[in-house]
This record gives sequence, C-alpha cells and structure tokens, in this order.
Amino acid sequence: MNLQEDDITFFQRLHQFIYLDAPFTYRHCYQHRFKHYESFHKYLRKLEEKNYIRIFKNQLIPGQGRGSILTLGAEGLKLIQEVEGERQFSIHWSRELQIWYRHSILIAHVAFSFEERAPEYGLLVKDYVQENRGYYQFGQSKKQDVIRPDGFLIVGPKGQATNFGLFLEMERSRGTKKVLQDKIERYTRFLERKDQQDKYLYHIGAEAEVQEFLVLFVGASENTTQLTKQKLGSLKPQKGERPGILHPDIVIPVLLTTLAAIIQDPFQTIYFPMHKTNPEEKTGIAI
Repeated sequence: MNLQEDDITFFQRLHQFIYLDAPFTYRHCYQHRFKHYESFHKYLRKLEEKNYIRIFKNQLIPGQGRGSILTLGAEGLKLIQEVEGERQFSIHWSRELQIWYRHSILIAHVAFSFEERAPEYGLLVKDYVQENRGYYQFGQSKKQDVIRPDGFLIVGPKGQATNFGLFLEMERSRGTKKVLQDKIERYTRFLERKDQQDKYLYHIGAEAEVQEFLVLFVGASENTTQLTKQKLGSLKPQKGERPGILHPDIVIPVLLTTLAAIIQDPFQTIYFPMHKTNPEEKTGIAI
C-alpha cells in the first residue's frame, strides 16, 4: 500500500490526540483528496486492513450522534516510530476504546481550531501536548503538587520567542466546586514557582519557551459553561471579605468560554476572565 503525505500527517494526528472521530478527520485531513465521504470511509477500511489504524464503529460522537472513532494500529505505531524517532502511545488504547475517548476528541477539536485560525492573526501553534505527556509533579505530594491538563498548547508569533502556554481543561459535566477549586489551587502553586515552569517545559519536551501561562476552561455546552462560571465565581471573596478556605480567590490568569465559540474562532473576544474583578467583560487572548 502506497501511503501519501497526508496519510503520514493523519497518523501523526492520531499519535497526538489518540482518538479522532471520522467526520472530523475527513474535514480536516482528507476532504481535499476525497470528494465524497463514502470514498474516504472505504479508504479508512483499507488502512485498517493493513493495520495502520483501528476503527471503533457505531460509537457516540459528542454533538453528532453515532459514527466511527479512529486510533492508531500496530503498523501505524511502527511508522510513527520511524518518522518521529519516538512514540508515546499505549497499544492498549488501540485494543480497547477508552472511556475517556470523547474527552480526547473534544480537546482535539479545540487544538485544531487554534492551529487553523492562528495564521490569520500572525500566530502559530508551536506545540501541543496531550494529557498523558502533560502530567507533571512539581512538589512532594503526589495528590496536591501535580498538574494534569487535558491538553497544553504553546502559541506565539512566528519567528519570535514570545509565546503563551494554554493549559486546557475541558468541562463536559457538572463538575463540583471542590474539583474546580482543587484544580485552581494546584495551578496556582505551580505558577508561583518559576523554576518549576522551566522544568515543566523541559519535562514535556516543549518545542518553544513560554513567557505567560494561562488556564483555559472550555465548557462543552452553554449550560456547562454557565455552571462552571458560577462555581469559579464562587471561589472569589465578596466585597470587603478576606480570602479564606471557602473563597480563596483566583490570582492566576483563568479564562472560560464555550467549545462552540472556540470552534468558531479562538482568537476573538470570547473569554470570561474569571481572575478579574469584572469577569463579565469578555477578553481575548493576546501576548
């Protein structure tokens, strides 16, 4: 089977994101090559026959009903090893569809949107780090001194070293206040330590340095976004109140928006700045 350049790119995307849904893959990787979706799907079956990919059929795709979920097969992993010189992928993910696959798919949609829109603003996505690679313990406690973003993006002007790093947190369900508070507290402790920020970039093998870190919460729906907004807002002290255990305040850059807004254009003024006095005044991402 003669593979083309876009096949290699597709395999690299699966290596990055672990799982992609077939309709999204068609639009972003193969639409220029196959005029009809049915032809594309037949080609996917050929790739699966050669063990380059694995197809999980009739699975729930967030916001789209049922369809095929794609991941790497054994031959695809071998090819990634040859092309990139390393692989960070468990064959277990190919043998059995993981319960977190929908989370992975939504994060991929977010990352693709940043990547595709960035050039319009003179920017470039310089690196993307998936959850497993992004895990990092920055202190003694394995529970309190760890960060594990759903994804991490480095974005900045092309040819310049001034970049921002985005820790992505995808909110698909009604997360509790305690869970959100714990996330904020861990990111706060991490961002207070400049030495650990540099060590983190080294740990993940980042392709670029970062001058400013942001935490970005993405609500999978409008309802989830509003609930997340309320719970993040409840972490801030009332006027005249000092920060305490129930209202510790948010002192690091924390942004919130919907998945739909990011898919449309992540560089517009779409973010609630949850760390500011007036989070209702939406802002954009700029460096």
